[in-house]
Amino acid sequence: MKYFCLCLALLLSNNLINAQDTQDIIAQDSPGMSNFNFNFEASTLIFAGSASINIEGRIFSSDSERIHFYARAGYGKAYQDLSFITILVACPEVSQSGSGGLLGITMLTGGGNHHFEVNASTFLGSFKTEISPGIFGQSCEGFDDEWTSPLPVVDLGYRYQKPGQGFIFRAKIGNFGLGIGLGVAF
Repeated sequence: MKYFCLCLALLLSNNLINAQDTQDIIAQDSPGMSNFNFNFEASTLIFAGSASINIEGRIFSSDSERIHFYARAGYGKAYQDLSFITILVACPEVSQSGSGGLLGITMLTGGGNHHFEVNASTFLGSFKTEISPGIFGQSCEGFDDEWTSPLPVVDLGYRYQKPGQGFIFRAKIGNFGLGIGLGVAF
């Protein structure tokens, strides 16, 4: 009976020691990146601009927690001023603006709070073309008044996001210009 009690005590103490080691390991690990992010972003350049509200859901993280992929969906507005193109063909000023949905994927790489971000998306919107008359009253043919088309969106930037829940700040450059974004991770 003594040996049974001694073996039982050794097994219990070994389990308690292992459990404490496991708790220490869990406490040292970061909580990992958030599963969902909600953000607002806006970008502009002289001839293009966009603003959107987005939600991202994490779809993959590497074992090292240094690379994360998020699926992204949102709603926004986009604007393009085509005057710089239409000058070449002697047309008056042409601009296109519209609203629509955004679908894409975002990759984050980095550690801690600072990340490099790559975003590849498609903006599918319904656009309206506005043509301002030229100086001499000329008109321009070949532009539809309303049309639906996908626009590629590619952004490279910096993201400040702590592991777990909290505040998100983004600074980016892409085909819609320079932009910033603010959001929350949950």
